[in-house]
Amino acid sequence: MKENAIPGLDILKFIMALLVVAIHAQAVNDMPRVYRITLPIINSAVPVFFIVSSYLLFKKIRQSHAHQAKGILLHFTYRLIALYLFWAVIQFPLILNTRHYISMSLFEFLANFFLDIVLRSTFHGAWFLSALVLGVWIVFAMTKIFTDRNIWVIPLLFTLYSYHADLLPMEYQSLWICYKELIVNPQNSFPVALFWVSAGYIIANPVFKELIKKNDIIKVILLFILSWLITIWGVDLRFFMAISIFLVFLNWNISYRPIYKQMRQSSIVIFILH
Repeated sequence: MKENAIPGLDILKFIMALLVVAIHAQAVNDMPRVYRITLPIINSAVPVFFIVSSYLLFKKIRQSHAHQAKGILLHFTYRLIALYLFWAVIQFPLILNTRHYISMSLFEFLANFFLDIVLRSTFHGAWFLSALVLGVWIVFAMTKIFTDRNIWVIPLLFTLYSYHADLLPMEYQSLWICYKELIVNPQNSFPVALFWVSAGYIIANPVFKELIKKNDIIKVILLFILSWLITIWGVDLRFFMAISIFLVFLNWNISYRPIYKQMRQSSIVIFILH
């Protein structure tokens, strides 16, 4: 196997990229039964992307010396900025047309351009890149205060609120509504990413990985299936679904092949250009 390669995650990212396309293409929306069955898996696609990316980053940080952590994080950030700029240049005419920058005053343009880059999107998939950058820096900062046992709690509250604020009494929805009206739907911005990034950080702990190895991976698969069925019935357990499916592919013992690298690279193209 090629050093540092994790073929299972390459395959997983490719599958999840296709599911993201299915979300936006509304591939099964006209088939109610199929839609109801597949929606929980489709909704787990973007969370899995966050977990995979943050896991690989924090795994590298955990394996390095403490003084190297910030440098690794900066390098990761620069790579995502470069990727963002590359696709922004490629799609520049489309961005001008969809974001209506030309019709704005200078102040409106500067304000909206900043918000689009940091908290919203300039092109399809762009919000994921900015949310990932913000998410990993926030979680990295939290590691100075919290331990692996509790670092996930606050991010979970942010993510739950992003997904399900509409289930709360109206007086508790004001922050969600304000964010949506002034910026964008929180489900397409960094608040929704925080828990998934923290999950990637925790799973990157070697102790966690050894704990999973000691337990039969079949139990993780059963957790995924059970969570899937319960979510179909109306209780959102995508948190268990996304993490369990990630663990299954992470621990998939498969020999490295060059095609897996191609699948990983293709997943980026599919995710952004669909």
